[in-house]
Amino acid sequence: MPDTGYAWFQMQGQLLFSGLRPYLNKLVILDDYEEAIGSAELFICEPKEDTYLPFVKYYLLSESTLRQNKWILSGSNYPRLGVQDFLNLLIVIPEKEEEQEKITEQIEVEEQKSKQLLHKMNEERSDSRKLFEVTLSY
Repeated sequence: MPDTGYAWFQMQGQLLFSGLRPYLNKLVILDDYEEAIGSAELFICEPKEDTYLPFVKYYLLSESTLRQNKWILSGSNYPRLGVQDFLNLLIVIPEKEEEQEKITEQIEVEEQKSKQLLHKMNEERSDSRKLFEVTLSY
């Protein structure tokens, strides 16, 4: 494969986290994909024993991680995390994997509720626009 500046990933069970503009929360777990192509700006994480990778995903997407990153990014146009800064991120992980799974399930339930509310709001916005257009056509 020619050198294009991109990296090729084929390991399921890896978490890829973007060090470039990390506040944009670009993150993926390769369990959902057989293979992926990404930039060299990605940090590759493999889970340790007794670590539930989706929990780590949500932690990396959390406000806690954003607060840690805020003051250590380098570069003004394209702020990025350095490798050592990424490795030094503090992640609080419950000791038991079952606890991590339970927390992750709760987050996913709340995310689903949020998506449903957003969908309903978008439908209502569309309905109100249609009503407005009908009213103007009289």
